[in-house]
Amino acid sequence: SQYHNFRSVLGSFWDRFGIVPGPIVHFAVVFFVLFSNLVNTYKLYHNILLVIMFVLTVVVAYLVLTHILYYQSTYLTPQLNYFDWWQKGRSGKNTLSFFLALMFPFVYCYFVNKKSVFSFLAFLFIGFGTVYTISRMALGSLALVVCLFCVFSKNKKRYIKHAFVLLFAFLTFSVTTGIGLDTFLKLKFISEQAAVDSGDKKFVQIEGKRARLIQKSLSGFAASPIYGNGITSFFEVATGGALTHNDYTQIMYELGLLGIVPFVFLLIYNYKDIWKARDKIPKKYEWLGDAQTVALLNLVAMLMFINAYETVPFWFILSGCQILSKPDIVEGT
Repeated sequence: SQYHNFRSVLGSFWDRFGIVPGPIVHFAVVFFVLFSNLVNTYKLYHNILLVIMFVLTVVVAYLVLTHILYYQSTYLTPQLNYFDWWQKGRSGKNTLSFFLALMFPFVYCYFVNKKSVFSFLAFLFIGFGTVYTISRMALGSLALVVCLFCVFSKNKKRYIKHAFVLLFAFLTFSVTTGIGLDTFLKLKFISEQAAVDSGDKKFVQIEGKRARLIQKSLSGFAASPIYGNGITSFFEVATGGALTHNDYTQIMYELGLLGIVPFVFLLIYNYKDIWKARDKIPKKYEWLGDAQTVALLNLVAMLMFINAYETVPFWFILSGCQILSKPDIVEGT
């Protein structure tokens, strides 16, 4: 439109950086500032994570059991309007899979380090629930988290042992049941099973709608590399209602170098802080350092497959890095 062309020419900082697409991001940033400043003990942050795990376990357990036993669904979604299921039922599935995959590093790390009935149930339901969303991003994220702990944790041998156990269990299950990645795709694309059988639709799709959206965002970045094309312009103008499913390329399109450079610096800054802070964390809460490090690295990878920087979970992960890296943080009583 003429208006967006005008914005591109002027490169208005207010248009590009002052207007945010909705109140959620305002709340998310306010949450980040308050949460990272008000939480000042390891024990408090530890307890907050346990409360989140408990609530999430109860909710996911309810969703999983009702979807399997009552609705007999082939995938998990928070959408409870089951009329005309295959057309409307997938609403919210990606959001749920993103949140579960984002919390999985904390659940898995707590399960490995703190053996208890609660940690086992949390690992069981949240892990299974994440897979049950039938999201390729979530499935890849779970595998990545297990690998990241083997590389970045302070007790690598413990996680390597668990990784081999999980791999053996997965292979045994796959061989004995015949359930593999093709089965995963058939559950995800109920109406396109023939395309999966023929090989036209694959688990890793090099070409497709999302690939074209990323190409479009990169072309828009090349046309306006410094200031970008205006915030929300990709969704509202370039595609008429589609997102890139890649935060990096969408920020490049909308905000140019003035947006993507600070964004990448923000992620690097938080990684540097949490990596340096791990050595001073008390033994009792040492698992927090491992979990927070892997959660951040997992988030960095997930941003290549989802748009999330405007959400509270994104800023929750960053706030955790800032809490654990505070110079005056204490153990707590």
